[in-house]
Amino acid sequence: MLLFTAAFLTYRLVVEYPREVATIESHQVRELASLQEGLNRNLHHLSSIVRDWAHWDDTRDYILNPDDGEAYIRANLISGTFDTFELVAILYFDQNFRLVHGQGYDQRRDMHVPLTSVLKDLSENLLFQGHEAGDALYKAGWLRTEQGAAGFALDYITDSLDEAEPAGYLMFIQLITEDQVQALESVTRLRLQLQPALETIRLSDIEPLHSGRLVEGFQHQRLRLLQDFAGRPLLLMEITHDPLSDPVMLRTGDVLMLLGIVLIPLLLFFIADRLLLRPLKFHVERIETMVSKETLEELPAVMPIWELEQFRLAFNRSVHLVDMQYKRLLYLSQTDSLTGIPNRRAFDEYAESAWRRARRVEKPFMLALIDLDYFKAYNDTLGHSQGDQALRELGELLHAFTRRASEFSARLGGEEFVIVINGLSAELAVARMEELRQAIENLQLEHPGSEVAPVVTASIGLVCVEKPSQAFRAVKLSFLLEMADQELYRAKAQGRNRACVHQISLSADIAC
Repeated sequence: MLLFTAAFLTYRLVVEYPREVATIESHQVRELASLQEGLNRNLHHLSSIVRDWAHWDDTRDYILNPDDGEAYIRANLISGTFDTFELVAILYFDQNFRLVHGQGYDQRRDMHVPLTSVLKDLSENLLFQGHEAGDALYKAGWLRTEQGAAGFALDYITDSLDEAEPAGYLMFIQLITEDQVQALESVTRLRLQLQPALETIRLSDIEPLHSGRLVEGFQHQRLRLLQDFAGRPLLLMEITHDPLSDPVMLRTGDVLMLLGIVLIPLLLFFIADRLLLRPLKFHVERIETMVSKETLEELPAVMPIWELEQFRLAFNRSVHLVDMQYKRLLYLSQTDSLTGIPNRRAFDEYAESAWRRARRVEKPFMLALIDLDYFKAYNDTLGHSQGDQALRELGELLHAFTRRASEFSARLGGEEFVIVINGLSAELAVARMEELRQAIENLQLEHPGSEVAPVVTASIGLVCVEKPSQAFRAVKLSFLLEMADQELYRAKAQGRNRACVHQISLSADIAC
């Protein structure tokens, strides 16, 4: 009886209790990793905005001739720009990393302020350390401003085709706002309290957030440091974890089970085999299978012992949380933030798969590039805010236009969009694109800068593969994109607001 009692207590102390602790610690490590990933996503989004600005011909013209750029500054560095992206500063550097122009903004008072009231010390030497003048430099990170901790993104300035050498560098600085913190809390299920990392606080014993180590072990709350781009403490983060049941050495059920083991050793063996060892083995085998297949799924079988069931439920909650976070991050990574339709990354994945499927089942394949006519003039005339609204309305139109399972639309960047349709003959595809062109014109978006019509119109380049087969396996999707781009160029050369199309066959490209 003493031997069985010692064995039970030893098993609980050495196996089950450490396993529960390890499960909770693993869950908390994943929560910290998801917090770091959420912060990185915010920086990635800011980087996308900076790249859009930096790879813009007007920006390149300005940095090459800043003395003639007063109109560019007045048109772009407006309050609406700072408010839309929650920016506190925009900085332009020349090719040799010298500051050409910097504009600060006070988010609390909604007004422009001198750059020095936002950044006392930019530390340009640290920012560009290790880089040569003219490098294709892009980076993102965190820094301290007079208005609080902020993220920054820096990208090299080139033309819209990304073919010219870097002419300079553009930097956006965005505050870490309460809305961003709440969004991180909703995704990670953590509760966060942020305060500046003051020198009066002992920071040397606090682990940086990016380290990913759980040096304190299981804790309900812990402190982490968010460091700036130079590795200096920036924010002290008090993190409260998603509540899980605390690991306890012995619960009431354990005491009752221990009494049963002491009084009925024979029954203990039967109960341990039926209620403990077999379920554990079953779930361990499932977990080992997950590890070998590199998958993660919930444990379906209910555990007969309460504390093990708590472990199963905690594991399943962790699986559900990871799945939610993965789907959310996947959605964000494949969705254009302005229009709400798929982005270039989603298009690359879908179009390649759709082209392979069309060759396999030998069904027609259509690829169309759509470009809004004179859209730069639209932005210059009505402003970027109105331009963004026009792009949103076009995104809504494309979303409604491609609702069938065989249809797909995405924004490639700027005012350029793409549509993929499977299963339509060339004749129907042309009619479909003409219907889309007319639908865009029917939006009646006033366009005073257009040379084609008084409203926003679009030029469309279309490629039709009437009978794809395995004989087309050497034809790459990039080739179809080039053909569609040529047709788009032809549509523009013929006066815009029209669709030009090619039908591709094995023998030749035949104009439809």
